[in-house]
Amino acid sequence: LEFMSKYRKQLPGSRFSINLTPASVGRLQFASEVKHLLERYKIEPWQLIFEVTESNSLTNLEQANATLTMLQNMGCRIAIDDFGTGYASYARLKDISADILKIDGSFIRNVLTSSLDYQIVDSICQLARMKKMQLVAEYVESEAVKAAVQSLGIDYIQGYLVGRPLLLEKLVIQENRDTE
Repeated sequence: LEFMSKYRKQLPGSRFSINLTPASVGRLQFASEVKHLLERYKIEPWQLIFEVTESNSLTNLEQANATLTMLQNMGCRIAIDDFGTGYASYARLKDISADILKIDGSFIRNVLTSSLDYQIVDSICQLARMKKMQLVAEYVESEAVKAAVQSLGIDYIQGYLVGRPLLLEKLVIQENRDTE
């Protein structure tokens, strides 16, 4: 949030995803701490996407849901990361409130060569649409995979086709080059 505040003019309207650990999402005061930091750094809640990995280490599901709901009520978005590889994915999805579902790259990378992976991705897409969630395909590394996931109705792509991960400071340098 400090970075977002410092480079507000260079990166206007930017949105950032923050991965949360099960310990963070399970803490009672986490949402109020986020609210305080948003006010301190004058960041709009819509600029933050909190990513939680659906896993069996999310032991206090009731507290996690309460925290995620509070973050959503503030205006932050919630994404379930690496969906499809964790513990009881479909069962947990019924009970967790999220805006975005990120389909694990282990399915996406083989979507063109494995009919089973294709059917799994299609099934995840149908479920997400029923829950009115946006979809992200992880590990998109070719135009062919991009076309396949777009044909399935996936909203966003993530992977080396779009760009490699960067340090935050490199975003500002990259942005300055793009505007020159």
